[in-house]
Amino acid sequence: MNTAIDIHRHVAPLHERVTLVELSRSRWGATTLDKEATKKLLAANNARNGAARVNKSVLAGCVQLDIVNKYYRDIYNRHAYMTQAFNDSGLRVLCNLMYPEYTKVISGMITEWNGLVEDFLIAYQFEKLEAQNVQGDLYDPADYPDEDVVRGKFDIRYKLYPMPTSGNWALDMSSDVTEDIVARFNADMADIETRLLGDTWEHARKVLLNMSTQLGNYDLKDRPKLYDTLVTNVTDVAELMEKCNPTNDPKMEMARIEIMEAMRGVNKDALKEDRGLRTETKKAVDTILSTLPTLDF
Repeated sequence: MNTAIDIHRHVAPLHERVTLVELSRSRWGATTLDKEATKKLLAANNARNGAARVNKSVLAGCVQLDIVNKYYRDIYNRHAYMTQAFNDSGLRVLCNLMYPEYTKVISGMITEWNGLVEDFLIAYQFEKLEAQNVQGDLYDPADYPDEDVVRGKFDIRYKLYPMPTSGNWALDMSSDVTEDIVARFNADMADIETRLLGDTWEHARKVLLNMSTQLGNYDLKDRPKLYDTLVTNVTDVAELMEKCNPTNDPKMEMARIEIMEAMRGVNKDALKEDRGLRTETKKAVDTILSTLPTLDF
């Protein structure tokens, strides 16, 4: 397939193409330090203060809380997949073309998570009673806050901020110092742009390599089980390559097109039933993998 790609497309400044996003999260850990049990443990083992401590899981075995905690992690993982790291403060970079999907997906997951929290709170009264049997002599009613207090400990929300620009610098300094600061800032922005591109390439490499491995092992005696996500993860990453290509890299666009061509008519059931399709698909995926750039940054 011959596909023309415009390598001369105008690339807008980074601050016009991306937004900063922060996912703020909190939850009730349902753990607490038992000071009395800690003292007894230290005394029983002739140990000094600080050598050990007893942290109680006050709702051990609570299925509803386990579900809440798993989905809590799922939301962050999806957030991380759709964004790239900006700095160590928790801010991440969201490509503007990804913004509609990000808000739809993350908002929907937060709504679902809030429902799971309410399901847990319905079970909370029973779980507090059951904890007396689970905790035995470690049970302390003070470890179990009122329902409204517990509810207030669960929260997930995202906040959006504009990407800063060098024009934000208004400094009462000499021109050479200001120029140095702006130059450093611009270098940092260029580095972020490079990492954005690299992260997208790395996502692509990961899912393509997984598909190649799964298809390559399928005809072995201990064949892996194929899931729908084997294909959807690849098509999802192709969409990511379209929306998170900060420099309009023609190599990334060509790889994206080749991925979509390779996935045309491919699904889990077809791969399971058709050995020829498995061979053909693996060959196409391996060819694409061989063309991906080597990341060295």
